[in-house]
Order: sequence, then C-alpha cells, then structure tokens
Amino acid sequence: MIDYLYGLEYDVQERTKVKPGDPVVESTEADRKPTPNEDSINQGVVHAQMYAMADKYLVPTLKEYSKERFRSIISGQYERKLAESVAEAYTTTPASDRGLRDVVLASTTTRIARLTDDTAFSQLAVDVPCFGYELLQMTVARLRTKGVTWDQGSRMQ
Repeated sequence: MIDYLYGLEYDVQERTKVKPGDPVVESTEADRKPTPNEDSINQGVVHAQMYAMADKYLVPTLKEYSKERFRSIISGQYERKLAESVAEAYTTTPASDRGLRDVVLASTTTRIARLTDDTAFSQLAVDVPCFGYELLQMTVARLRTKGVTWDQGSRMQ
C-alpha cells in the first residue's frame, strides 16, 4: 500500500513462498526469474487484499486500481488459484461492497461449464456459501436472457 501512496502503483513480485524449515540457498540470476508454479504467490489474492486495505483506509484510487488488476488476473486463473482469489475477495470485503464480487461473478459465470469440473472451484461454493448462492443467481439470470425457461421448475426447455 505504501508503494501505491508514493508512486500510484504497486507490484506483485512472483516469488516462491518460503516455508518454515526450508534451507537458505544462495540464489543466482536464473533463480530470480519468475516461474509460475504451485508455490508461487497468488496475485489475485494480493490484489483482493489491496482492495480491502484501500476500503479500510479510504483510498478510493487504490481501490479502483486494485480492482482492475484483480479483474485482469482472475480472468486467466483456474483451479486452486482461482478458488483462493474468489475466497479472498468474498471474505475480506463486506457484502455491501460489490466491487470485487461483481468482477468475480462476471468472470466465473462466463466459464461456468469448465469451472464446475474443477474440484477446488466446486468446494469453494460450499466453503463460501454467499458466493455459491450469488453464482447460482447470476447463472440463472444469464440463462433467462438467452431464453432458457423451466417447465414448472422441473425441466429446461
């Protein structure tokens, strides 16, 4: 947040997380290059945290900046990283703040068919019930705009 206040931007450096007990190893230039892997920092989570801090400390420009960065990151996320980003967005912001939540719903409803095959994403609907309910509402609304109806609630026509 301090970086943003001084420079009106912030960077999320893609470094691998250091776990307790990991040996400290002298790094080379090749080690410093970011490589996406399972232990890398989830940028969606970082942007959601920045959004929550901007809301808490009343910095609207940071809030908008982090929302746009969040939007660009989660559009390409799947599996565990997407689930973590969505959970962070829903657990760090109040229900009345639709900023990140609407971004999440817009991104996930357009890829719902692929996401429902993902166990981490499916578990997310159980772990964050508000998200599961809102995703259901948004998906039904999208189907209705495409002319899909239900015959007495039992079958799609």
